[in-house]
Amino acid sequence: MVSVIIPTYNRAGTLIRSVQSVTGQSYSDWELIIVDDGSTDNTKELLEPLLRQDVRLRYIGCPENKGQAAARNTGIQAAQGAYIAFQDSDDVWVPDKLQKQVAMMEAHPEYGLIYGQMVYDDGGVLSVPYPPQDAGEWAFEECLKNNLISTQTMLVSRAVFDSIGLFDTSMSALEDYELALRITKNYPVGFLSEPVVVAYKSADSVSRDLGKHLISNCILLKKYEKDFKAGHLWENKIASLREIARSYDVVEDLEDIFSVLNIL
Repeated sequence: MVSVIIPTYNRAGTLIRSVQSVTGQSYSDWELIIVDDGSTDNTKELLEPLLRQDVRLRYIGCPENKGQAAARNTGIQAAQGAYIAFQDSDDVWVPDKLQKQVAMMEAHPEYGLIYGQMVYDDGGVLSVPYPPQDAGEWAFEECLKNNLISTQTMLVSRAVFDSIGLFDTSMSALEDYELALRITKNYPVGFLSEPVVVAYKSADSVSRDLGKHLISNCILLKKYEKDFKAGHLWENKIASLREIARSYDVVEDLEDIFSVLNIL
């Protein structure tokens, strides 16, 4: 069975679409765990008819908002499946995502995860699928260069979490990237060279919070400092962060973060 986890926070307007992209999968052996991360809108009321209709749907209400990493961890801890998949509350899976990924995982039980491509829908205009190509079974070095594995495209063996741990809740952004690095460093992975997720851009997207990203990027640099340096990527990563900081006039803030984390 696949345990699908959707963390959500005040996304009543898009959540049902995401849920229906899970319930409409051609693969039917799944449970869907919706972790409501302290929503103050009518999320629970909207979900109630779906919860009554399908016993495979489960709702976990959290008393306060703690962020996506904590919400996903709550879902993982409640999951009963041998595989774990993640969906976001404003995106859509293609109908055969789980079927194809489970088939690949069962053919390659040594894989820690299976991932696929994602396309962005920006007002009806679809982006080029990303990532453009397979990074190979041992993808860690390529993932250090670029964030290749989106959480919504993942199918992960439950045994992986039992071995390497859950999402890092010290990171308020990029926790999905850090998890992908941890998995690809320890396990071979499989790739579906086709879009499995349509992501919709929104003005309140978590990924657009500059402060969270700068801090999380620095935490990531520190955690994988030896690997970035071994791959001759360290200086480029530092330069890239400084360029971002200059463009948003937050250079002093970034240097303070470097100092606190003992970077450089």
